[in-house]
Amino acid sequence: LIYTGDLDAGANSAQVFDSFVEAGVRRFQTRHGVNATGVVSRQTYQALNVPVQERLRQLELNLVRLRAFSGNLGNRH
Repeated sequence: LIYTGDLDAGANSAQVFDSFVEAGVRRFQTRHGVNATGVVSRQTYQALNVPVQERLRQLELNLVRLRAFSGNLGNRH
């Protein structure tokens, strides 16, 4: 969670699941389309364990899709 920016590295030095960690889990869940409960469910655990190479591939594919819109995303975006 620290590496992804969902948890501040200085927020807690103890190895306890406290309110800071719960808030970080919620931020992660929100960003990844998981129900933001603050609990590390199976779906959250799977999202946390996606390999970096797969995440990079997802970003590359989304970049190609974004470029296909030719800059016209409409008023909503």
